[in-house]
Amino acid sequence: MSPWQPARICSRPGAAHQRRGQVCQDFSAAVELRSLDGLPVKVMAVADGHGGARYHRSDIGSRLACTAALTAVAATLETSRLADTAAGQPMEQWRRWLQQALPLAILSTWREAVEADRARRPEPDNPAGQEGVPALESAAAQDWLAYGTTLGLVVLTPHWWGHTGLGDWDLVRVEAEGVAVLLDEEANDPAAPGEATGSLCLPDAASLFASRSGLHRLDSPQARFALLLSTDGLRKSCATDPDFLALAAFLVSAVQAGSTAPAHALDQAAAPADAPEASQESTELPSLLDRISREGSGDDVSVAMTWFEPEGSLAAEPVNPERTKPVQRRAEQATAEPTPAATATAKPTTVQTEASQPANETADASDVGSSAVAGKGRPSTPRLLLGLSLGLAGALALLSSLGLLGQRSPPRPATPLKMEPSSPESLPPEPVRQLVQTLCQGSPASIRGTLRNRRAQFEGLGRGTIAPDLLNATSTSDPLGALIAASFDPAQRTMVRGSALQALGACAALQSALQEQWQQTMPSPSPSR
Repeated sequence: MSPWQPARICSRPGAAHQRRGQVCQDFSAAVELRSLDGLPVKVMAVADGHGGARYHRSDIGSRLACTAALTAVAATLETSRLADTAAGQPMEQWRRWLQQALPLAILSTWREAVEADRARRPEPDNPAGQEGVPALESAAAQDWLAYGTTLGLVVLTPHWWGHTGLGDWDLVRVEAEGVAVLLDEEANDPAAPGEATGSLCLPDAASLFASRSGLHRLDSPQARFALLLSTDGLRKSCATDPDFLALAAFLVSAVQAGSTAPAHALDQAAAPADAPEASQESTELPSLLDRISREGSGDDVSVAMTWFEPEGSLAAEPVNPERTKPVQRRAEQATAEPTPAATATAKPTTVQTEASQPANETADASDVGSSAVAGKGRPSTPRLLLGLSLGLAGALALLSSLGLLGQRSPPRPATPLKMEPSSPESLPPEPVRQLVQTLCQGSPASIRGTLRNRRAQFEGLGRGTIAPDLLNATSTSDPLGALIAASFDPAQRTMVRGSALQALGACAALQSALQEQWQQTMPSPSPSR
């Protein structure tokens, strides 16, 4: 009997993509297999197609990636015994498999599937080499580009579990008491352009798996825990890493506490190439992911989660985020030696993916990058995902409204509230000052995107249905809302000026973005003729 519970998987189209009429480029899959000696093995995978004109078949590419991953794992297990890995036996062969052999098998299977799909769906014009996209070394490599996708994979056996993949997926471990730990993420490279990430469409994609590989033994006594594998749409919907980890813990708790049982395991390896997208979904998880995308990044979102139940453990209560200790950013990998980094090459190792933008903007993927290490170009200190914080009430406010923090968001009053102007001389709270510094480290475009997500707060303050004091009181959980309130002068019904504006400590780009939002919310009256 497997100590791993059946996986819950779910892929949802992003809110922004739905508004633009785009298909979901994410895919997720899970399957239960058996080794040669009959031991149960669970596998779960997520993939995120890059989107945009240059990766115009990436929705197919992500599905083929998950299929290829499950197929490659199944092929290995058909000829492998796992009982030998019990009781402290050497694990080096499985570590090398995750770093080298499995990636090569996945890549070979994926490329064959891409070429087969391309043959069934010919197109007159190959976009590779056009519109500034650098021509790749072969016609086959140009075909791969259209199907570009990331891939995250977790393999779960009775004696060990491991992960591998490439691109900007995340893997979180959630302990029984609610502590969430970020186990693996794509390496940050400040030199990488914008939304650059590792991709299966790159010629040397196999070399990028090693840095995302890890192996964890289960020999010693283990407490129960959960694993959550997700595409970047989940993390991009949170303003900070602690917000992301709190959200991951909440999702694990919500799904485990739900009354819905998982559907049968989806064997994508047996599915026809043209099969429609499918996933195991609880009735609650899809609606949660839809809301996260709607109030967050607007990007597609995929998650795959499972629970480790030690032998003899009782059916324990769900992990409880209300008891969450201070979240940890990273844990040491449970391996005998560190995983070697991917071999750097002179060839492209990142691609520029489709950026999540408001519905009235056109998203466009850019050139293949040339960074030697796959990365998203996220700022390293502090590591905030600028321009992608949750809308309306912020990441923590969303968690509060979902019940994670044991409180509900204040209801919107039916009649305008009496508003008192803030003191121009008063300094904003520390969380707001820290947010201002962080925002000003980003680009003007990311600042504008962050503020656009809060249009409802600008409008509520302008109409008088939200009081500044209400947002100021939640500055710890929603510093962006407090910043917006501090920038508003209710007496003049416009943005603050003079000493009040200087007290915010905002850079010129942030001041300009705030002014732009207030002008759009409360346009100046036309001059009389």
